[in-house]
Amino acid sequence: MDSKNGSDASSDTLAETPTSTLQREAPAKPERIDSKDASFKAPNTTIGDAAPIVPSVKDGDALEQDPEIANVKIEDVPALQSADHVNVPLSRAKFVAVFIALIMALFLSALDQTIVATAIVRISTDFDAFGQAPWISTAYMLTTTAFAPAYGKMADIFGRKPMFLFAVAVFEIGSLWCGVAQGMAFLIIGRAIAGVGAAGVVSMILIIVADIVSFRDRGKYQGIFGAVFGIASVIGPLLGGVFADGSGVLSWRWCFFINLPIGVVTLVVIFFVLHIPSPTGAFLAKCKRVDWFGITSLVTGIILLLLPVQMGGEEWEWSSAPVIITFILAFLVLGAFVYSQFKFAKEPIIPPAVFENRSVPAIVLLAFCLGSAMFSLIFYLSIYFQVVDGDTATQAGLKTIPLILSLSLMSLVGGQLMSRLGVYVPFFYIGGVILTVGCAMISTLNANSNNGQRIGYLIIAGTGVGAMIQGRIIGIQASVQPQRIAIATALVNFAQTLGGALGLGIVAAVYNNVVQSKLATYAPGVPYKEVQKNVQRIGEVYPADVAANIKQALTESLSVAFAVSAGFAGLIVVFAVFIKQYRRPPGAKAAPAAFAE
Repeated sequence: MDSKNGSDASSDTLAETPTSTLQREAPAKPERIDSKDASFKAPNTTIGDAAPIVPSVKDGDALEQDPEIANVKIEDVPALQSADHVNVPLSRAKFVAVFIALIMALFLSALDQTIVATAIVRISTDFDAFGQAPWISTAYMLTTTAFAPAYGKMADIFGRKPMFLFAVAVFEIGSLWCGVAQGMAFLIIGRAIAGVGAAGVVSMILIIVADIVSFRDRGKYQGIFGAVFGIASVIGPLLGGVFADGSGVLSWRWCFFINLPIGVVTLVVIFFVLHIPSPTGAFLAKCKRVDWFGITSLVTGIILLLLPVQMGGEEWEWSSAPVIITFILAFLVLGAFVYSQFKFAKEPIIPPAVFENRSVPAIVLLAFCLGSAMFSLIFYLSIYFQVVDGDTATQAGLKTIPLILSLSLMSLVGGQLMSRLGVYVPFFYIGGVILTVGCAMISTLNANSNNGQRIGYLIIAGTGVGAMIQGRIIGIQASVQPQRIAIATALVNFAQTLGGALGLGIVAAVYNNVVQSKLATYAPGVPYKEVQKNVQRIGEVYPADVAANIKQALTESLSVAFAVSAGFAGLIVVFAVFIKQYRRPPGAKAAPAAFAE
C-alpha cells in the first residue's frame, strides 16, 4: 500500500480498505506479501482501527477465500501497511494539540504515583488512622493492575477515543473523591476509583499514538513520554512535600485537586480535536459483545493474587491461612479465566491467538521482568538512603533522581535511535546487560560508599531501563496484526505493572527473611519490627555500637535485595533471544508489510 493512502481517510468513518494481495502458495516461512500475485478484496472494518487489515476471519482459522492459500493463518500474514502509513492522519495543528493533551494525561498518571507517597504520613495524622495508611497505595495499585488488560479489548469494541475519555474521567472522579474525603475509608475508596481510570490512561495513550503516528516515527514520540515520566517523578515528591507541610487552603488535599484542571483540559482537547473512527452499532449491542465473565474473573483473580503479596510479611504471616487461601483462590479464578478465553468467550479479553507469534509472550515476559527489576530497585534504593543517611522518604526519593533522569534521557535517545535505525531487539540486549551490571554494582553499596559511586551506579541502571522502555511497546506492536495492537499494547503495560507488584513482593520476601537472619547475628535481641519503625532514626534510638551493627545488617540485606533485582534484569536478556526483529525489507517500495522479518 502506498504510504500516502491514509491521508484521505475520513476522521469520522473508516476508509474503504484497499485491495489486499496474498501469495498463491503459502510459503514455509511467510515473510511478506507479494503485490504481483493474486488478490482479493478485503471487506470494510468496523473495529475502531483505521489500519487496513487482512480479511475478517476467526482468530487462528485459515483463510478460506482462496483454496490455494487455505493453509495460511491470519498470524502468518504480515500487517498490510507500510512503515510510513498513518492510520488516522491529523493536520499539524491538531496533531500538536492532541499530543500535548496526551502528554498532560501521562503527566497526571506519573505524578499521581509519586506525589501521594510523600503526603501519606500527614493524611494518616489528620485522620488518626495510621493502621489504614498502607491502603492508600494498595487500593490504587490493586485496581490499576487488575483493570489494565481489559482496556485493550474495550478500545476495540467501544473505540479508542471513548475509552480514553472514560479512563481520564474516572481518574478525575477518583481524584475529586479523595480531595474531599472526610475519613480514611472514604479516601481509600476514592483511590480505588482513581486506579480504575489510571489503569487505562497509559495504555490508551500508546494505543492512540499507534493510530496517529506512523510505525517508523513512534519511537520518537514515545521517547518524549519517557522524559515526561522523569519530570513528573522529580516534581511529584517536591509538590507532595509542599502540600503535606501546608495548612488551610494549601493542604495535602491538593495532591488530588491538582489533577482536576489538567484533566479537564485534556478531556476538552481530546473530545473536540481528536476524531478517530469508532466501531458502528448501538451501545447496548456493543455491551453484549463484552466478555463480562472474562473481565470479572481476571480482575478478581489479579486482586486475589496481589492482596497476599501486599499483606504478606506485614499484616499476614507468609505461612498463615489468609495468605495460602487467597493464593489458592487466585489461581482457581485465574484458571477459570484462561479456560474461558480458550473455550467459550466469543470475543476474549486476551485472545489466545495473540500469543501465536513467539515474540509476543517473550516481550510480555520481558516487560514483567523489567517492571520487577525497576520498581524493586527504586523502592529499596529509597530504603538504602533512609538507613545509611537517615533521610526522610522525600529526601531519599530525591536522591534517586540520577536514576530517573538517566532513564528519561535514555528513553528519549533510545526512541529516536529506534525510529532512525528501524530496529528494537538490539536495545533489549544492550539495556538488559547495562541494567544487570547497574543492579550488581548497586548491590555493592554500603554505609561507606561515596557520592560518586552512588550517583554513577544509579545512572548506569537508569540508562539500562531507558534503553528498553520504548522497545517493549514498539516490539509488541510490530509483532501483531493491526487489529490486535490495542490488546497487545494493554497487555504489555499490564505485564510491566504486574511485574512491579509481584516482583517487589518477591524481593520483599527475600529481604525480610535475610534481614531477620542478619539482625540475629549482628544485633541479637533487637526486634525487626522495631527497626522498621525507626529506620530513619537508628542513630538516635540505639547506642552507637548497636546502631552500627543494625546498619550493617540492613545494608547487607539490601545487597541481597539488589542482587535479586539484578536476577530479574538478567532474565530480560534471556527472553530477548526469543524476540524476532520485524523490519521493512531493504529497497521495498511502499512495502505492504509494516516490518517483514
